[in-house]
Amino acid sequence: MNTNRIHVGAIPVLFVVEGWMRAAVSQATTVKPERDLKIFEAAVSLSNTLTSWALVMIGGSILAILSTSYYRPKSLWFRSTYLAFVPAWVFLSLSIYSGTRVQSVYLAALYSHNGSLDKLEAALNSDAYAQIFRMEVGLCLFGLWIFAYLMWWIFNKE
Repeated sequence: MNTNRIHVGAIPVLFVVEGWMRAAVSQATTVKPERDLKIFEAAVSLSNTLTSWALVMIGGSILAILSTSYYRPKSLWFRSTYLAFVPAWVFLSLSIYSGTRVQSVYLAALYSHNGSLDKLEAALNSDAYAQIFRMEVGLCLFGLWIFAYLMWWIFNKE
């Protein structure tokens, strides 16, 4: 009687291999391990954080416009720099939208079978990248405005 040790995954299995059993063991199919959803959970966590920051920036910029506690520029050409807020709000809103899509992909992954996780991972990457990129564009627009405001504040003689 021949006794061989065969490893399937991380669990050693002891088989008694004789004649006809050798063929059955050699034809055994490997079982794919179940895929982990940790990548989806991490992406949703990042998405929630970015969404929170986007909402804070939108609210803070609206507060900056409506507030009366700062020195408002008198010249029309400089006040027109506040128009940079509009595309910044648009990009931050699109970032929030992409964040909701990341959460939707996570929910789809929870209810899907292992075969479709590859497509969901691709959608997750695409939506998470879109959220980050749109937030960066919105931040750059706010950064341009704050730079212009700082230059006006330093060099203005009003």
